[in-house]
Amino acid sequence: MHDPYRWVVADEAERLAIAPLISDVLKWAHQLSDDTIWELKNFAPITWRQVSAVSSVHGRTGAVTAQAGDYTPAQVGADPAGAASNAVTSHEQAADPHSQYAQKADLAAVANSGDYNDLTNKPDLSVLEEVTVYADLASFPASGETDKVYIAQDTGYMYRWSGSGYVQLTDQTAIWGQISGNLANQADLSNALAAKVDKVAGKGLSTNDYTDAEQSKLSGIEPGATKNATDAQLRDRSTHTGTQPASTISDFNSQASAAAPVQSVDGRAGAVDLSGSYEAKRQNNLSAATDPTAADDASAGYEPMSRWINTSTGEIWLCVDATNGAANWQKASLTLDELGSAAVVDVGTGQAQIPLNSDLGSAAYSDASEFDEAGAASSAVSSHQSASNPHPQYTTDAEVNDLAPKAPGVLDGLRRSVESASGGRMTVFYTALGQPSYFVRQPQFLCEDIAPGGELGSGVHEAFRFGAETDAEIWVGAYPGSVVNGEGVSQPGVETGRSIDFDQARAACQACGSGFDLMTTWDWSAVALWCMANGFEPRGNTNHGRHHDNRWETGTRQDGDTYIPGDNSGIGNILTGSGPVQWRHDGTMSGISDLVGNVWEWSLGFKMIDGRIFLSPDNDIPAESSYTDTGWDMPGNQTWASMTATGASDALKRALIVPKGVDDPTGNLYTNLSGERLPLRGGPRSNGGAAGLGALYLSSVRTHSYTSIGFRPRFRNP
Repeated sequence: MHDPYRWVVADEAERLAIAPLISDVLKWAHQLSDDTIWELKNFAPITWRQVSAVSSVHGRTGAVTAQAGDYTPAQVGADPAGAASNAVTSHEQAADPHSQYAQKADLAAVANSGDYNDLTNKPDLSVLEEVTVYADLASFPASGETDKVYIAQDTGYMYRWSGSGYVQLTDQTAIWGQISGNLANQADLSNALAAKVDKVAGKGLSTNDYTDAEQSKLSGIEPGATKNATDAQLRDRSTHTGTQPASTISDFNSQASAAAPVQSVDGRAGAVDLSGSYEAKRQNNLSAATDPTAADDASAGYEPMSRWINTSTGEIWLCVDATNGAANWQKASLTLDELGSAAVVDVGTGQAQIPLNSDLGSAAYSDASEFDEAGAASSAVSSHQSASNPHPQYTTDAEVNDLAPKAPGVLDGLRRSVESASGGRMTVFYTALGQPSYFVRQPQFLCEDIAPGGELGSGVHEAFRFGAETDAEIWVGAYPGSVVNGEGVSQPGVETGRSIDFDQARAACQACGSGFDLMTTWDWSAVALWCMANGFEPRGNTNHGRHHDNRWETGTRQDGDTYIPGDNSGIGNILTGSGPVQWRHDGTMSGISDLVGNVWEWSLGFKMIDGRIFLSPDNDIPAESSYTDTGWDMPGNQTWASMTATGASDALKRALIVPKGVDDPTGNLYTNLSGERLPLRGGPRSNGGAAGLGALYLSSVRTHSYTSIGFRPRFRNP
C-alpha cells in the first residue's frame, strides 16, 4: 500500500516493483519479510538504501522508551548555551546570508535588459519535463499539460496548468525603487544626464549628421521629379523616348565598323527584301546518283520531308524519319512499268472510260477480296469492345484482386518496392486520403506450436479468429502511429504520435478507411508470443533516445537538434523506425519497430474495472459493453512475469494479460484497482528495465494523454 510518507511491502520483490514518482525520493518502505526499513535514495536510476535497524538501547530491548541520561546534548544535537543567539547575529551580519536569492546587483542587468537569462541564481528548469515559450498568455493552448512550464514572452511570467487553468508562478508586477537624497549624490544618473543630447525645438534626433551640402543637393531636385515613375519603370528601356546622336555615344562608330557586314542572304546579294515569309531551307539532295540509305540521316542534315532525287533512274524519295543510323526514306514516284497499261490508256470523262483494275497492272490491287465491305471496320471495333476479355495477355481486375491483398490501394511503385525489399513481409496500404501506411504481416500459428509444453492450450490463436472466420495473417503497423491530416498512419522517419487519449487514437486509425483500426491486445500478444518462441525479444528506446543497457543502440531523437541520446531533458521520443535492427520484432529491418520503449501504446480488446478483467473473445472486437467477464482480478504493482497465474484461463495467458510461466517477456505491471482502466503496452522512453513486451500499464483512464502515450494502427483485409 502507499501513503504520503512510506510504503509497506511484503518482500523484496514487491519493493523492487514499486514505480515511484520523483517526489517520493527519501521516503521509506517497510519490508515485512525481514522487518527492514528502506529509503528511496535516487529516482533515476531507482536506488534503495537500507536504514539500519536498532537492536537495543543501553541494554534494553523490545519497545524501548527513552529515559533521562540515555543521551548527551551532543548526541541529540543540542547547542551550547547562547549558540542560537550567536548564529542569528552572525547570519544578520553576513554579506550574503541568503545566497539562494538574487541580490540587488544581480537584478541590475535584468532590470535594464528585461532578459531572464541575465539573472543569477535563477531556478533550474531542466528538471521539468518541458518548458514552452509563447508570445503572450492569450497564445497559450486552451488546455495545457501538468508536466510543462509555460512562459509568456511579453511579460516573462511563468505559469503551470492546474487542470482547469493557468496558475502564475512569478510575481505579477515589478516594484521599482525610489531615489533618495540629492541628484548630485547619484553619480551614475548625473553622468548619464550630462551625456544626453539636448532636444532642439522643431527637430528630431538622428544618428546621421545633416549637412548644408546635402540640403543644397536636395533643394536642386525639380519638384515632382519621378513622382509618377517607379525604379522598375525608370530602368525599362521602353520608357526611354526621344533620340540621341551617335556622336554622343563614345564607342558607337568603332563598334559598328568592327562588325562584319552581311554579304548575302540565301545566295542573294544586294538589297534583299525579307519582308515576306521566309522559311529556313531544308536539307535536300536533288542531284544524287544513287538511292538514299539509312545512313543518310539527321547527322547529315536531313529531316522529315527532305527530298532526294536519283538522277540516274529518275526516282524521287521522301524522308519520313531521320533518326541517326536508321533513317527511313520512302519512294514517292512511279515508273511507267509500275503504272502498267493505265499509264498510256486514254481516259475520258465518261463512266465507261474509267480504267479497270486490269488496266492498272501491278500498281493496283489485283484481288477485290483485299477490300472490306462498308461498315466492317466499325463492326470489328464494336465486337472487340464488347468482348469479356479482348486482351488475354493482360491481367484482369479480378485476377489482380485474387493475386494482391484486398487493401485500399494499387500495386504502385512504392508498394512493389517495399514488398520486394522485404520479401513480402511488409507492404503499403493506402488510406481514404491516399496516404501510404506501412504494415508487417504476422502469419497464423497454432498455440501448441509456439508453446509445445501446453502452457497456452491448443488451436488457432485468437489474433487470427474473427467470429466464424479465420484469417491466414494479420497486418500490424510497422511503426508507431502518427496523426497526419487527421489519419492515424504508420510511416517511417516521422515524429511518433503522442499526447493522445484512447478514443482519439482509435478515431484517428478508423479515419483511414475500411479495415483500419487500433492495434488490439490479441495482435500484441500474437507478435510477442511469436518473438519469444523464436528466442528473440526486441529492445528499444528506454533511456531518452537509447537503450538503457546497450547504450550504443540509439535512435534519432525528434528533438535531436537540441538534445543527445540519454539526456533526460526535452521529449526523448525518437523518429519512427530510426533505431537499429535490435529494436524490431524479428531482428531485421523489415520487422515491426519500437514495440519496446519510446511510448506506451494504447491496446484495444480488453479493459479492467475495479481490478476485474473484461476481454474480447477473439479479434472481431465488439463494443466494450460486450467484453466477457473473465472472473480474473489483477494484483498490484510488480514485475509482470512474477505475477501468480494460478486459476487464470488459457485465454488470459494467450492475451498476455498473465504470464504462462515459461519464456515470458520482460516488463513491469502497473495497476490502479479502482474504476475503469484501459491498457497501455510496451513502456515509455524513460522506463529502463521496466519496459518490454510484457510491460502492462493498467492505471490510465480512457481520457489520459501524455507525451509518453501513443498508439499503433492495424489493418484487416475488408
